[in-house]
Amino acid sequence: MKITFIIATLNSGGAERVLATLANALCTQHEVSIIKFHVGDSFYKLEENIKLITLEQFRFDTLYHKIASRFKKYLALRKALKENESDVFISFLDTTNIACIFAKIGLKTPLIISEHSNEAYLKSKIWRFLRRLS
Repeated sequence: MKITFIIATLNSGGAERVLATLANALCTQHEVSIIKFHVGDSFYKLEENIKLITLEQFRFDTLYHKIASRFKKYLALRKALKENESDVFISFLDTTNIACIFAKIGLKTPLIISEHSNEAYLKSKIWRFLRRLS
């Protein structure tokens, strides 16, 4: 089975630790890939047979660039999801979950979303609404 995890970064957070633990355990019997949005090494050790994909970075110094970069990020993620041809996608954290939902529209591959955050921290009404949709 081909499994693709999607996360913003592989820093030292708890969700990143859970992802690394799952990916390392699953890669012994499955083909595992990780798509991440930001450049940088993983804080947690990953097995060598795990494929790491870093999406292109987009600038967002103005509101226009921020909106345009978000749209470009969704398109880049969609392209990576299609090219990876996985049997299942597993997304981590709220903003990444929402990005995956939009990027996956029309794709038949199942998406599992994983929440590792406190709902009280989602202050924006828009993000709370989008989170409920997910």
